[in-house]
Amino acid sequence: MVMTRYLLLIAMLTTICHAMADNPLRIPTALVKPWGYWQENGEPGGLLVEFAQLLEREMGLPLAIEMKPYSRVIHDFKSGHADMAVLFVSPESQQFGRSLGVVVGVRIILAASPGTPAIESLDAMSGKLIGFIRGAKYGPEFDNHRGFTHIPINSMTQGVSMLKNRRIDAMASTEYALRSTLTEMGLKTTDISVIKIIGATQLDLYFSKASQNQNGIQSVSRALDQLKQTGKLEKLEKLFLPQGKQWAETKTTTREKE
Repeated sequence: MVMTRYLLLIAMLTTICHAMADNPLRIPTALVKPWGYWQENGEPGGLLVEFAQLLEREMGLPLAIEMKPYSRVIHDFKSGHADMAVLFVSPESQQFGRSLGVVVGVRIILAASPGTPAIESLDAMSGKLIGFIRGAKYGPEFDNHRGFTHIPINSMTQGVSMLKNRRIDAMASTEYALRSTLTEMGLKTTDISVIKIIGATQLDLYFSKASQNQNGIQSVSRALDQLKQTGKLEKLEKLFLPQGKQWAETKTTTREKE
């Protein structure tokens, strides 16, 4: 009886693996550096692209890795057109997906023109225009604040350009995305001022509740756990994300303190 159950389990898992090989799970990646971008050779690159490739190798099964704007990633995930995605932890992500675990932790910062003094509360931005990546969730304090106008931006380069041209008063972003964008645009960290650390959040790997491939959850979850246990995920983070001293908030001047 035990042997029969074991053979049935093996047969079931084999069937699932064959199905996943013929119909790869779809995992879109946002076109936001350092998470996802097109390399000069035309190939996709970025932390989340390489994460998906690590996951693929750990599972021993192909994944369909797609490159899309973050807003499109959200849309496809909600509809089930995408089976899974790495998303900001939020009530919306929890509503439409099931978290399989943390991929990376991030800090959310508010950047403004150089010389802008730091603020203690987002209330200080009342009446201002603040850009953010369309579809991104930066925590309830920012997402639900009604004192300022949220301006959805399609890309970080667009946001930084709008900030430099004073078309927006500030830009909310992950620390890593802003650093990568400044480097890409040939700018320095001194070309902007970080006026507030909004908070810390994390990016989780979510499996869409609308996906037609729910039988793939177990294989993906095991692979993610294995990447963590072997240290491969940590090595990937260190490869893409700056280590050491974090970006500090701009300090107010002596005159401002007086």
